[in-house]
Amino acid sequence: MKRFAALLVIALSAAGCATVDSRWEVAAMGAAVAEIGSTGGGLANGAEEANPVYGESPSAKKMLAINLGVYAGIWAITQHEDKLIQQKVWRFVTVVRLLVTGWNLSQSGCACFKFTF
Repeated sequence: MKRFAALLVIALSAAGCATVDSRWEVAAMGAAVAEIGSTGGGLANGAEEANPVYGESPSAKKMLAINLGVYAGIWAITQHEDKLIQQKVWRFVTVVRLLVTGWNLSQSGCACFKFTF
């Protein structure tokens, strides 16, 4: 429960720092956390990971590290683009991550999240 509370505080803090220009970046971060949680829930219920980047049985730490790298890469690539293009890219990333989260939850048959560090 302490981990969930810590993640909630981090998410709320990040959301409080969001500006009109960065709201989709923050939403993408939240979508990534939701996807990692839904992946953990699915793995805990006997599902198998299909993303070859994560491997067969990824830990939450590995998924967080990979997602941090992806997030940093997208941020670096779009940093010098127009604000409108940046937001379109982050909106696309957010929608894709939420679709993956929905897929994970539909496959595991539950609306549960499991974070194990």
